[in-house]
Amino acid sequence: MSAADADEVLFHALRSSGIDVHPSWSAIDDVVNDVDDESSANTNALLNIVRQCLCLIDATAYESLPRGFPLDDGSGTSVAERFRVAGRYASALIEVGGEQRDGDGFQQFLYPSASSARAMLKRLLELLPRRDVDEAVREAEKARVSAASARLGSRARAMVARSTKAEAAWGRAAGALKGFAGVAAAARAKKRTDDTTNAREFYTSRLTTSSSGGFFGNLSADTYAVPSVLEYAARVRAEEEAEEDARRLKFSGVVRAEFIGPDGKPFDLRKRGGLRGLVAEIFRLALEGGFYTEPRAIQACAELEETQVVDEDKVVESANDVENAAMDTLEDRIKARERDLEDVHRRIDEAMSVVSTVDDEIAACASKVKEAMEATDAKRALTAELESNYLLHKQAVGMVLATDRPVEESEAELNKVLVAAKERLEQLSAEWNAAKTPLLAAIEAHAEGAREKRKKAKNQLEEIEKWRSEGKDTSSLLRIKEQEQRQLLDQYEAAPKSVHRPSFVRRVNEIIKNIKKQEREIVKIVGDTRSVQSDINSAQACLERTYTVVEEILFREARSDELCRAAYKHLHGMHAGFADLIDKVEATGVARRSQTDLQRKLVEISKQPSNVERVARDLELMKRQIAELEEKLSTTAA
Repeated sequence: MSAADADEVLFHALRSSGIDVHPSWSAIDDVVNDVDDESSANTNALLNIVRQCLCLIDATAYESLPRGFPLDDGSGTSVAERFRVAGRYASALIEVGGEQRDGDGFQQFLYPSASSARAMLKRLLELLPRRDVDEAVREAEKARVSAASARLGSRARAMVARSTKAEAAWGRAAGALKGFAGVAAAARAKKRTDDTTNAREFYTSRLTTSSSGGFFGNLSADTYAVPSVLEYAARVRAEEEAEEDARRLKFSGVVRAEFIGPDGKPFDLRKRGGLRGLVAEIFRLALEGGFYTEPRAIQACAELEETQVVDEDKVVESANDVENAAMDTLEDRIKARERDLEDVHRRIDEAMSVVSTVDDEIAACASKVKEAMEATDAKRALTAELESNYLLHKQAVGMVLATDRPVEESEAELNKVLVAAKERLEQLSAEWNAAKTPLLAAIEAHAEGAREKRKKAKNQLEEIEKWRSEGKDTSSLLRIKEQEQRQLLDQYEAAPKSVHRPSFVRRVNEIIKNIKKQEREIVKIVGDTRSVQSDINSAQACLERTYTVVEEILFREARSDELCRAAYKHLHGMHAGFADLIDKVEATGVARRSQTDLQRKLVEISKQPSNVERVARDLELMKRQIAELEEKLSTTAA
C-alpha cells in the first residue's frame, strides 16, 4: 500500500470518529503544506485536528487548549507565545500516550514533517475511545447496582419483619419451660444468645436531610449489619450474668472423692438416674463435704428438693398467670422474664461446674488405675523371668556342691535344658527364615510397584503440564484472534456503506499486481546477482591458482636466469597494483552509495525550504529579545 492510500485510510478513520477533517485533504502533505503556508486560512489545521482528538479522549482536561498559534507580527512576544502553545500540546500528547517517545516535543507542532504528523495522528487514532463498548459497560454497571439495591432492600425488609415478631416468641417460651426439659432449653437459648454468629442481622442506615428514597432507598450506601434489638439486649444481659457468676462462684477448696460400689468397682455418677439424679447426688455429696463446702450449695439443694416436691402443672399454671399479669410494655416484660431465668441460669452453672470437677476426678482415677495395671503386668513378667533364672541357678549350685542330688543327674538336667534351648533357637531361626522370604518378596514387589507408580505418575504429570501449556497457548491465540475479529468487526461497522466498492477492488488488484511484478523483478535481480557472484568467485579462484603456479615457476627459474628474476618482480608488482585497484573500486562504490543517500536527503530537505527560513527568523527574534532583556537588567542593576 502506498503512502497516499495509507493517508486516505487515516483521514477516513478520523472522519468516522467524529473529527472535522477538510474534504479536500487526501494526504498528510496537504495538512503540512497548510501549516507551512502562513498566508493560508488553514494555518493551524494540524493543531485543530490534534485538539479535536484530545477533547474526544478527555474533554474536561483538554477543552482549555488554544485553538491555534498567534499571528506572527514580528515581535518577540508572539514567538514566545507560539513556543508556549506548542509546549502545551506536546505535554498533553505525552500525558495521553502514557510515555514519551522519540520525537515528542514542541518541534513536531512548530516545524512538522509528513512522517512526524502521520505518526502522531495514528497514535491519537489508537487512543480514541470506543463509544459502543463504553456504553455497554455503563449499562451493565447500572443493571448490577440496581439488582444489588433490590436484593438489599428485600433482605432488610425480611430482617425487620422477623425482628418485630419477637414479642410472640416470649409467649411461646412459657410452654417450653416445663420441668427439667425447660431448664435444658433455657440453657441452649442462653448459649445461642452468647454466640454472635447465630444472631439475626439488622440493617440500620444513618439518614440525613438530603437523603432521598427513605430507609430502603439508602441501603446501598453506608449501612451497618447488627443483631436484632431483642437478641442484642438478651446477649448483653447474658454476658453480665456470666461475669457475675464468675465472680460469685469461687469455691474455697476441692477434696478428692473416691467411691467404691457394691461390686468393688469405682462408682460412676453418670449411671445413676441421668442428669437429674446426677445433680441431686452431687448436691448431697456437697452437703456432706465430699467435694466442696459452700453455703450456697445448701440453698441450691433445698430449692432442688422443693422443685421436686411441687407439682409441675402448678408451676406451669403459676408461670402463665405471672405472664398474663405482666406489664404492657416490652421493656417490663423483658425484665420479668430475666428475673424468672436468673435462678435457673445460676443453678445450671453451679451444676455444670460440679459435673466438670467430678469428670476431672474420674479421669484422674482412671489414669491411675491404668498405671497400676501396667505396673502389675510388668511385675508379673519380671517374676516369671526370675523364677526361670532361680531354677537354673539351683541346678548349677546342686551340680557344683552335690548337696541335693548327684552330679550326673544335675548335669543331665542342665544338658536337657541346653538342648531344649538350642532346639528352640533353631526352630525360631527356621520360622524366621520361612517368614522372612515372603516378607522380603512382598517388600520388593511393593517397592517395584511403587517405582512403577511413581514413574507413571511422573509421565502423567509431564503430559498434564504439556496439555496445560498447550491449553494456555491455544487460549492466548484464541484471545488474540477474538480481539482481531472484534477490531475487524468494529472497523467494518464504522466503514461507510455507500462507498463505491468496485473502484477499491480494482485499486487493490492493481496494487497486488504491482507487488507481484516487483517480487518477480526482485527474484530476477537476486538470481542475476548470485550468478554474477558465482562467476566472480570462480574467476577469482582460477586467478589465484594461476598466480600460484606462475609464481612458483618464476621463483625456481629466477635463481639462474636474470630475465625470470625481472619477470618475478614485475609479477609481484602487477599483483599488488591490481589489489589496490580492487580496493579503490570498492571504495568508489561505497562513496557512490553515500553520495546517493546524501542526494536523497538533500531532496527531502529541499522540499521544506520555509522551515529553515522560519527557524532562522525565530532565532534572530529570540536573540533580539534576549539582548533587550539584558539591557533592561543592566539598567535595573545600575
